[in-house]
Amino acid sequence: MKYDLLSLGSGVVDKILCVDDEFIKKMKLQKGGTRNCLNKPHDYLIEASKSKKVMSISGGSAANATKVVAGLGKKCAYICKIGNDKWGDFYKKNCTERNIETLFSVSEDLPTGSILSLVTPDAERTMCSDLRACQAITGADIKKEHFSHCKLFHLDGYNFYYEDALKTAIESAIEYNCPISIDCCGHEIIRSHFDIIMQYLEGRYFHLFFANEREAFELTGRSDPTEACQLLSKFCSYATVMMGEKGSVTAHKGKLYYEHTNPIKPLDTTGAGDMYVGGFLYAYLSGLSVEECMFYGKTTAAEGIQVFGGELPTQNLQRLKKYLASLEYAKN
Repeated sequence: MKYDLLSLGSGVVDKILCVDDEFIKKMKLQKGGTRNCLNKPHDYLIEASKSKKVMSISGGSAANATKVVAGLGKKCAYICKIGNDKWGDFYKKNCTERNIETLFSVSEDLPTGSILSLVTPDAERTMCSDLRACQAITGADIKKEHFSHCKLFHLDGYNFYYEDALKTAIESAIEYNCPISIDCCGHEIIRSHFDIIMQYLEGRYFHLFFANEREAFELTGRSDPTEACQLLSKFCSYATVMMGEKGSVTAHKGKLYYEHTNPIKPLDTTGAGDMYVGGFLYAYLSGLSVEECMFYGKTTAAEGIQVFGGELPTQNLQRLKKYLASLEYAKN
């Protein structure tokens, strides 16, 4: 099978809950951060919030980006591991409905992973992860033949938790001369896996590299995103630092590119970076310029922060697709 984009990520169900800042403090969580919550299960947190409204959607950073690329018209496939349970069925059905080929493996012993996203009134999200079946993925779940006719392989930083699967996937991509894209996904991941991430970076394994300001700082020690972006570009063809409402900067072939955002009051910033990456990758796969890739990323992220969760509803995707297709530089 030929794919425009093949992705590897976590098969997690996102559970979205609106809370106030006091609840974050009460639960002793770091606002805006991500932590493993096995010591405070999702059911406990949901019950403690006394909220009766919990939205559930299929998530995972790489999956969110892939949904954008598939929704805009590219042929996509996704690799992950789910549990043999109702949430695993829910996850697979959702991806299939989004025109993504599901190259899933199934754990018979562990439940499907989930992430509880606590959204405060300022639209900031605090993530509590319970990865379960995701963590059971190994190199044996990666089939090399899936990389044989693939234009781009994308993965997210959470894959550093699954080093055997990650190593097999990267080796498979390299064997078939498939360029690799990665989105860091969290400064906590960089702190816990700094050495291995730098090993891959310095080995120039990644063609496209995405990070937010905090992640770029953790990797380079530079608080200025432009300086951090320049340093990261030494290790890849495209280095992009996402700066939220301040826009983004990309370094490519020794040149810096900037894209400013339009002022929009966000409803929920969950998955905003994933949306940006999805828009950027779609434009990249369409043969567009760096500036155009950044514009597509910005436009997709702007659409994403106006809905709850890291997934664009079908009507939003259709509106976005129609708008982008109307632009004079939309090629294919």
